[in-house]
Amino acid sequence: MTTDPTAFYDGFAAKLLADYASGNPRAEAAIGLAVAELPGGPMNVLDIGCGIGWSSAEVARHHPQARVLGADLSPRLVDVARSLFGGEPRVRFESRNVVEDEIGGRFDAVLLLDVYEHVPASSRGQVHERLANLLDERGVIVLAVPTPAQQQLARERFPERLQPVDEDVTVDDLERLAADVGGALTIRRTLSIWLPDDYVHAVVRRAGSPPPSGTSARLEDRRARARRIQRSLGLRWSAGSGFLADREGPRICVATSWPNSSFIRAHLERLAGRVHVLHGDLPHRTESGRSILPLPLRATARLAARLLGGNRDVDARLFSELPRRLRVRLYARHLRRTQADVLLAESGPLAVELHDACRRARVPLVAHFHGYDAYQHDVLETHRDAYRAIFSDGHPVVAVSRPMKDQLEALGALPGQVHLNVYGVDLTQFRPGEPAPGRVVSVARLVDKKAPELTLLAFARAAAAVPEAHLVVVGEGPLRATLERLIPALGLQGRVHVEGARSHAEITSELRSAAVFVQHSVVASDGNREGTPVAVLEAGASGLPVVSTRHEGIAEVVVDGETGLLVDEGDIDGMAAALVALLIDPERARRFGEAARRRIEERYSMERSIDGLQQILEQAIGRDVTGGASRRAWRPDRRASPSRSPREGRVPASR
Repeated sequence: MTTDPTAFYDGFAAKLLADYASGNPRAEAAIGLAVAELPGGPMNVLDIGCGIGWSSAEVARHHPQARVLGADLSPRLVDVARSLFGGEPRVRFESRNVVEDEIGGRFDAVLLLDVYEHVPASSRGQVHERLANLLDERGVIVLAVPTPAQQQLARERFPERLQPVDEDVTVDDLERLAADVGGALTIRRTLSIWLPDDYVHAVVRRAGSPPPSGTSARLEDRRARARRIQRSLGLRWSAGSGFLADREGPRICVATSWPNSSFIRAHLERLAGRVHVLHGDLPHRTESGRSILPLPLRATARLAARLLGGNRDVDARLFSELPRRLRVRLYARHLRRTQADVLLAESGPLAVELHDACRRARVPLVAHFHGYDAYQHDVLETHRDAYRAIFSDGHPVVAVSRPMKDQLEALGALPGQVHLNVYGVDLTQFRPGEPAPGRVVSVARLVDKKAPELTLLAFARAAAAVPEAHLVVVGEGPLRATLERLIPALGLQGRVHVEGARSHAEITSELRSAAVFVQHSVVASDGNREGTPVAVLEAGASGLPVVSTRHEGIAEVVVDGETGLLVDEGDIDGMAAALVALLIDPERARRFGEAARRRIEERYSMERSIDGLQQILEQAIGRDVTGGASRRAWRPDRRASPSRSPREGRVPASR
C-alpha cells in the first residue's frame, strides 16, 4: 500500500488520545526516561514526533526552566496538541518536517521517543546531519525504540500495527548516530514493557554535556488527563466504547450495532451534548462494556462463560433470549438511569427493538436509517408492520439519500416526518494529495451491493487500453475469495492488489495517492442497497474524480461530467470507458477532482451533517410521547460552554 506519511499520521489522533486517556506503559516509560536524562536548569528542548504533545507537556512540567518545541509531521496532531496543552507555559507546537523545514535556533536536548524506527534506513544519514546542526555543542539526544526482536514479532504476528516505515534499530545503528552527531552512546538499556526485552532506551551525549537531572517522573494521573480531554475537546474516554461527546447540551443515548463505523463514530464523538451508548447486535452493552442485564443474570453469564472457556458472547445470547417485555423494562430502566433526553436508534430494526422502551420511559425516539434497513427484503418482511407503528407515532426518521426518503415514505412514513441528512466528511482529514499516474482505488466492503467483481471486470478492460493502470482494492468481505480467483484468470497479477481491511489513517493516505476512485454499487439480489456511501464522499473530499453507478445517493453526490462519471448498474463496458477517459486525460481528472472537493466542502462537510442531526434530535426533545410531555424537556443553554464545539474539527475520528 502506498502511504503518504502526513496523511497516515493525521489519522493517528484517536489512537494517541486513547493512549493518553487510558495509559500506555511504553509511552510512559519513554517520557520517564526523557524527564530523568535531561539536564536541569534553563534549556531548549526539541521533541521530534511529539504527536498530541503528551511528552512535550510532561517535560515542561517536570523542568520548570525548560522551553519545549514539539514538532510533528502531522498538522492534525499538532492541532490536537495545541488544544490539549496550548495553554501550558514554555511549550509550543509546530507542524514541521524536521529534515526539510527550517527550525530556528539550537537545542540543548532532542527527544526521539518512538520515532527513530520510523526513519527510513536510507535516510538516516541525512537525519543525522540535520540533528548534528540542531544540537547544541554540549547537547544530548534521548531515544526510545523497539528492539529488532520486537519488530520481527510485529511483522510476523501483528502486521496491522506497523506504521508505513518501521525499521529495525540495532546497537550499530545507535553507535552510528552517536558518531555522526559528534557524541557518544552513554546509555543503552533493554526494558521489558509488554514482552521480555522488547524496548531499548538510549542516550547520546556530546562531550561536556551537563549531567542528567535524575528527576523522577510523576506523570499527570488519568483523572487529570480525563479532565483535560473533556475541557479541551469536549470528549470523555470509556473503556468499552472509546471517546464519547461530553459537552453542554442534551443527554443523548445512541443505540448501535456498529459502534466503530466511521459515520457512527462521528455521531458518538461530535454531537453537542452528553452521549451515552448502548451497543451490540441487540444493544445491551453500555459504554463501560457492561451489559444492562440485572446483576444475578450477569453473574450467571460470567459463570457460563468460564465453563465454556471464556466465551464472551454468553451474556449477549442470554439477553437475546429474554422475553421481549423484560428487555423493554431493562432498556427503559437504563434510559431513566442515564436521564436520556432522546434516543438515537442507528438502524430501523434497532428503532423497532427500542420503540416500546422509549414509550415506557417517555423518552423521544429518532430512527436513523442507513441502507439495508430500508430495502432488504427479509428485513422489510420482518419489520414492515413495526416500522408503520413507529411512523404512526410520529417519531422523527432520518434518511441519508433522497431515494431512501422516498422509500421510507412509501413504507408509511408521514409527510414531513422523514428528514434528509446525508453523512459528512472531516475536511481536515481528507485532503487532496499527489496522484500517482494510473492509480485507481476502490474502498468498500466486499459484499454484493458493492459488486467488487464488476469493478474488477471493468478495470480489466480499462487496463488493456492503459498499460500503466493499476487497481488497489481496500476492504474485506465474503467476496474477497472471488476477487482473488478472478485476478489471475483475467491476467491481472501485479496490476491489482487486494489489501483487505485497513485503518482509517491508511485509507486517507491511499486516497491522497490515487488518480481515480471507482465503485460499482448495485441493487443486491436480496434487495440491499446503498444509502450514500461514505467512501464516495471521502474520495471527493480527497480531490478524486469518482467513477461509479447511478445508484441511490451516489447520483446526488457525484455530478456526472463535472465531478466524476456515472454509468448504469451492470454497465461494465461503460465503466471501463469512463476509467480510460480519466486515466488518459490527467488534466480532466484534475478538474473533476477539484470540482468534487468544492462540492463536498459546500454540501457534505462533517459540520453540516452533525448540525443537521443535532437539530433533528433537539426538535424531538419535548415532543409528545405516549400522550404526554417527555420525561425531561431539555432546552438548549446558549451560554458559552467551556467545552470545545464539535464544529471546530478537533475531534478524533476512527473508522
